[in-house]
Formats: sequence, C-alpha cells, structure tokens
Amino acid sequence: MIIKDIDVAIIGAGTAGLLARAEGAKVTDSYRVFDPGPLGTTCARTGCMPSKAFLQPAHDYHRRAAFAALGSKGAKDVQAIGAAVLAQTRALRDDLTGGVADGMEDWSETHLVRKAPAFTADGALHAGDEAFRPRATVIATGTRPVVPQDWRDALGDRLVATEMFFEMPDIPARIAVIGLGPVGLELGQALVRLGASVTGFDPSPMQGGISDPVLQNCLERSIGRDMQIVQASANPRLAPDGSVTVTWDRGEITVDCVLMAMGRKPNIENLKRERTGVDISEDGHPVLQPGHLNALGTSIYFAGDVSGGPALLHEAADEGRVAGFYAARGKDAVFSRRVPLGIVFADPLTAGTTAANLEGQRE
Repeated sequence: MIIKDIDVAIIGAGTAGLLARAEGAKVTDSYRVFDPGPLGTTCARTGCMPSKAFLQPAHDYHRRAAFAALGSKGAKDVQAIGAAVLAQTRALRDDLTGGVADGMEDWSETHLVRKAPAFTADGALHAGDEAFRPRATVIATGTRPVVPQDWRDALGDRLVATEMFFEMPDIPARIAVIGLGPVGLELGQALVRLGASVTGFDPSPMQGGISDPVLQNCLERSIGRDMQIVQASANPRLAPDGSVTVTWDRGEITVDCVLMAMGRKPNIENLKRERTGVDISEDGHPVLQPGHLNALGTSIYFAGDVSGGPALLHEAADEGRVAGFYAARGKDAVFSRRVPLGIVFADPLTAGTTAANLEGQRE
C-alpha cells in the first residue's frame, strides 16, 4: 500500500475539526479530514441546537397560564402535541446539519476521507484502503453519551441516550432522567412542561453543575415544582409488562422509558492511540500540560470535547482554531483559555463560570 505524505491530518469533522481545517488551510493545501459520518457536528445533530429548539415550545406552552393576566383569552384550549414538537425539532435539526454539509462542499470532494482512521506502529494513519503519513495530527473526535452496557442490554429500546432523544416518535407519559447536569435538567423540565411525568435521579447535590449550596437549594426548589428530584443512584430494570421499574435506596417508580444523561466519554479508543506516544488518563482524555493542546515534543494535537477542556461549543471552536493554527506550523499549541461560561437553559435560567488554568500565552 502506498502511504501518502501530508502536512496535517484532522480526525473528526465536528465543530473543533472543521475550525482546525479552516485555520490549517490558510497555510497548506496538504491536509485530509477524516470522518465516517454522520456529518453535521454533534451540536447541530443531537446537542445544543436541537435541544434549544425543543425547549422553546415547552417553555412557551408552560406560559399559557399567564396569558389571561396579559389580556389574552383562550389559552386553556391550547394543546401541546409531543409528536409534532419532536417532528418540528427534527426538521430544524436537518436544516442545521444540512447547512454544515453545504459549507464543506468547497473542499470535501478532494480533502474529506469518509472512513474512520487508526494509527499504525510507524505513525501512519490507515483509513480503509488508503494510508497517510501526516506531519501533524489534530484529534477532534468528540465524545458520546455514557451508557452502561448492562443497562443497554437489559432495557433495549426502553433506554434512550441523548444521541437518540430527538428520534423518539412521541413524548412518553412517564420517564426517568438519570443524570441532572445541564442536559438532564433542560430536557427533563421540557418534558414535564409538554405533559410527561418526570423523575430525575442524581446522587450529586451539584445539579446543573452549580456548586454554591445556596444557589443549588434555590435551583432545586424551583425545578422541583416541575419534576420530582431524587438525590440517589438509580437502578432501572425491565418489568414483565415491558415498562421499566426504577429503584433506589428509599423507593421505586414505574416509567415507560429511561433517558440517560450521565455525561459523555471520549471517542478515542478505536484510533489505536497507544501508538501516538501521548498518555491517556483513565477517563479517556489526553494528559496535557495546562495551557497546551499537544503533549510537548509531539505532533499530536487535541481539540474539542475529546481534549478534556470545558464541553462547550465556543470552547471547542476556540480549541479547533488554536490546534489547526499550530499544527499547520509545527509548533506547540500554547494558549490562554478564556474563563469558561456555561448556561443552563432551564427555568430559572442559570449561568456560571468555572476556574480555568490560564497558564500559557497565545502567540
């Protein structure tokens, strides 16, 4: 097999990968982007964009009780049709992902490899029947939902990961949300406001990522008006009638399905990353010095959620640009991160910052 030498390989065509490509293409045309699909970025397909499209009608419908006080009549006759809300969300999602694909047309025919690559012992990247030896590689493979395999095996289609949430044909009458980070809170509250009975489980007191105990108590009281919150670990099992029984140390409930929102893990294991010379932590993220996107002395750069930084769209965009800039120039990716800002689009709306290690300087 002939191995083609290229300047930069970019693994992943999500937000970080696409911006790494755009930055690197300013310097060299000798690059390839690897992604087996589906294209369209995680944020546009299953993440922050369709979720906000789903949240809006839920919040609008919830406000119908206030219409009379605002001088409007007839709100009591308004109905929320869950299947229609999901269908409209999918339609918007398809427009968004289509726009991403359209933006790739100028280069995808010549520079996009629709295969999942893996490193070989000699540092080359093999993707199907093609092989490349990049001078530098940007790994921007993103993450996927954490779903215990035994739960997946036991519950089958009664278990819904966030990646498949918008493919549901209708909103279930009863649902358990396991994990009350930003995604669990947002989708759980939206489901309640569209007519579902929702119970949320999380053993951590830091729901929505809020660590301040006073603010956390305020959030829990407010969210608790919509859905039951259980601060405990959940144990779901399939019942004989096809429903799901969820037990915890103080009780049990019966639901129609379980929505998993227990966090995400890096998509990195299939790359044969042990051949890159970069240490990987137990949680699957690269071990990097603060303020760096590559391990010093290596030409392997990490960008986006896979890097272990804040899992936010604008952070992935920043990291992609930085990684692409330095990978194309063969320099260490040293930069200063902005103070991360995250917003939870539940009601009440919450926003917060997290401490960031600001060592390093953007050149």
